[in-house]
Amino acid sequence: MSVTATPVNGTCGLSNASIQVAGTGGTAPYEFSINGSTFEAVTEFTGLAAGTYTITIRDALGATAQTTATVTSPAGPSLTVSMFAATCLGNDGQIEITPSAGTMPYSFSIDGINWQTSAVFTGLAPNNYQAVVQDANTCEATALIDVVLNNNIQLTMPSSVAICENGTAQITVQSNASGYSWSPQTGVNNPLISEPEFSPDQTTL
Repeated sequence: MSVTATPVNGTCGLSNASIQVAGTGGTAPYEFSINGSTFEAVTEFTGLAAGTYTITIRDALGATAQTTATVTSPAGPSLTVSMFAATCLGNDGQIEITPSAGTMPYSFSIDGINWQTSAVFTGLAPNNYQAVVQDANTCEATALIDVVLNNNIQLTMPSSVAICENGTAQITVQSNASGYSWSPQTGVNNPLISEPEFSPDQTTL
């Protein structure tokens, strides 16, 4: 009597492998045990983690035989995500996904619906996105990423917009920009900073 154990490998590093079992040469019906567990009248053991298993067959007369089978479960992918901010020129943000591990080839998405083979997504508006990489075994890894708006300018004005001759007023800009340029520059103490002082040579409204 002999036992046949056919491994079916798992995916994504999960315990989803299986071993199909069959017997020949003994007296039916057959029962099977995996790693010394209780004998069962089954044809497959499921939900297995990667590893090597001992399969034992027992026939109707109590005769037994053994074999081993090894199953694997390749790890799924992981990812890192780079973001390039959009500017006030338009929807020009960008997301780049860098995959690792898993089984090539990869597919990429930023909404879980539309997929592409390129890891770079361009022309993006400022928003929240879900970066996803999917490998050849349909295993996925995800990461949330925000495309921010560069130069998102907010002005803080003085309580009065009027500046008397020889007077001074300060205007503050809040932004994630790296530099500034105020215009017109006449009467501005420093047109390249975020909090310049304005001292016009005549009253303004």
